[in-house]
Amino acid sequence: MKIFLSAMGTHGDIQPFVALGRGLLAAENEVALCTAEGFRPFIEEHGVPYAFMDNEFLAIIQSQSGQDAIEGKRGVWKIYQEIGPIIRRSLDDEWRAVQAFQPDLLVYHPKMLGSYHIAEKLSIPSVMSLAIPFQTP
Repeated sequence: MKIFLSAMGTHGDIQPFVALGRGLLAAENEVALCTAEGFRPFIEEHGVPYAFMDNEFLAIIQSQSGQDAIEGKRGVWKIYQEIGPIIRRSLDDEWRAVQAFQPDLLVYHPKMLGSYHIAEKLSIPSVMSLAIPFQTP
């Protein structure tokens, strides 16, 4: 089975998807993990094939203004204004990567806002996955 994993966030968001990718590969599935390019060395170091996504989202959340917004200090509105176009470009990257990979299943992090719709457009099943309690059914 060809399984496309898609995640966005910090290292703590990506690491469980790397572990999932390794497990899926061990079970003889074909896998690709799409996330910010800054995580590419970590992903490939663990033997999981990488699918490109621009690094802009990672860069903004790692910036001082991003950290201030996350901590609720200040600058939340500024980050909201900046993040919209960044998310749009990330969606475009994910769309191109999914089309190139042609998966049978898309497994995605809740921060990947377009994944459900991408799977729907391609008529493939999708599963939202998060390694911590976050949402209830």
